[in-house]
Amino acid sequence: MNVETIIATVLAVIGAVQAYLTSYYRNKSNIEQEINEFINQAEVKGIIGEEKLANATEMFYSKVPNIFKIFLTKEKIAVIIDRMFKGAAAFAKKQLEKK
Repeated sequence: MNVETIIATVLAVIGAVQAYLTSYYRNKSNIEQEINEFINQAEVKGIIGEEKLANATEMFYSKVPNIFKIFLTKEKIAVIIDRMFKGAAAFAKKQLEKK
């Protein structure tokens, strides 16, 4: 291997990693926005507590393509949504304490 081949390989790997990270964060942002929308829909319906979590989980899970349901189970989705609930509640509490 010469230096040019090594440099070309390294640049290709860096480009692939950059493309993956860009895609990952774009998709993560889209998923978080969609989960927030499902949470808001549950709140509009007047659902609270565990029922709200179950409702948002069901709505999100129904949008997951079947091939990904092997890896992205309802339980995993519920954990993600629960973390978002808790994060939003903690943020709201901090904002109220500031006033």
